[in-house]
Amino acid sequence: MNTQSKRKAALAGVLAALALLLALGGAAALAQGSAKPASILTVCPPPGTGCDYTTIQAAINNAGAGDTIRIAAGTYTENLTVTLPITLEGGYSGPPDWTRSLTLYETIVDGSGSPTTPGDWDGDQISFPRVISDSGQYRMWYNGQSLTASGWGWALGLAASPDGLTWTKDGGNPVLEPGSDGEWDSAYRGQVAVLQEGGLYKMWYSGSDGGPWQTGYATSTNGLDWNIYAGNPVLPVGGGGSWDEQEASAPTVIQDGGLYKMWYHGCTPDYSLCSVGYATSTNGLDWTKYAGNPVLTGTVGGWDEGVVMWP
Repeated sequence: MNTQSKRKAALAGVLAALALLLALGGAAALAQGSAKPASILTVCPPPGTGCDYTTIQAAINNAGAGDTIRIAAGTYTENLTVTLPITLEGGYSGPPDWTRSLTLYETIVDGSGSPTTPGDWDGDQISFPRVISDSGQYRMWYNGQSLTASGWGWALGLAASPDGLTWTKDGGNPVLEPGSDGEWDSAYRGQVAVLQEGGLYKMWYSGSDGGPWQTGYATSTNGLDWNIYAGNPVLPVGGGGSWDEQEASAPTVIQDGGLYKMWYHGCTPDYSLCSVGYATSTNGLDWTKYAGNPVLTGTVGGWDEGVVMWP
């Protein structure tokens, strides 16, 4: 099993342990025992044969407190508003049997406001968004994948929004693609952290050549055209036998009192253990890993046992 497959298996383990319970209001009415018996509503992409609705929002609008909405595999281009405690369940095959598998049946909500078209560079998946507030608007860098592209098919895109709800993808996408053959990040660049300081955008990104996943650095004056740091990776994996021997990636970075602080995830080679680590830097380039790493691990016997990833 290659590292991409192991990563997917690790993610599937996390998703299988999570239920998306949205409880944004109305809980008091349930406690008083006045609610109707819970119902199950179904959603399929158009034409929606055999399902109650063709959009998730339509199902939400017609759901009652405590209802469950089962969503068939597909990409749903919409933004969701929830005002009652309901349960949304994705990963279903759809009618007639409604088999559920989070690895076989992907349910994707694309809230970008710009529909994704099969065959586009991001036509098969959009994930790992990173958003900053910048000059009166929001800017989002996100991973996109096309299964028809060479290699793993991943690249990085940019979108902008005036309100955080309606997004417009940049016409120059993708803004960052994998490195050249032979480079440490030749198979993948993505899962980024971005800071804007004094007119300069600073990006820390995950990279891989198909082997270890490490963290690199790039800069830009406009958020579109990126200069890759020649000294990459700036946060390499640990040595043999360390908790982050296979991965030191998926960074989250803040600047606090003149010190850059990074939280990242590390994994062992077989992905049986993934945890969150911490590192600091005075310039964003030279990082010192915390001696007490990892700082966040799974709970033995708990829902997150073994895998704590993507801080």
